[in-house]
Amino acid sequence: MDARTVLAAFKSRDMMGHIQALQRVADANGGNRASGTSGYEESARYVEDQLRAAGYAPVRQTFTFRGGRRNPRVESFNILADTGGDAGHTVVVGAHLDSVKEGPGINDNGSGVAAVLETARWMKEAGITPANRVRFAFWGGEEDGLYGSQHYVDELSQAEIGQTAANLNVDMAASPNGVRSVHDGDG
Repeated sequence: MDARTVLAAFKSRDMMGHIQALQRVADANGGNRASGTSGYEESARYVEDQLRAAGYAPVRQTFTFRGGRRNPRVESFNILADTGGDAGHTVVVGAHLDSVKEGPGINDNGSGVAAVLETARWMKEAGITPANRVRFAFWGGEEDGLYGSQHYVDELSQAEIGQTAANLNVDMAASPNGVRSVHDGDG
């Protein structure tokens, strides 16, 4: 499969549909989708529904973090969904699902969520079972301190950490001044 075929499969109208859905969620929930809020819960249900419709079995990974003086304990969760493929070489493709409390988080990071959802949808629609397992991840608590992704890593065994072949983080994908970078994990 060549790059043109792959690019043609990504439907910008579907990505915009995801972004518009997340905006409607924020509008109906005090203007945001922050972790621990009804907006986050509704955003999560949207993502889970989209993943199920594509043929995945999403699971929630719950965690709690300290949210400050007014909300000292925030209950949140990540959403994970796997393809088939060799679990000994897992590629994590993730985006944070939460927004700041001050806004809807459409670029930061509804755009990343839309890109990851469309990648998951396209892989199922195209009938692709990758050689290596792909784990689609939607992180909670990112805007408060990377809590969701940190919890995910903390819950992995040493063997599972060693089986993680790559991690692709999609954040602010709609930004006109985006940056592509590679970090090797050595600091």
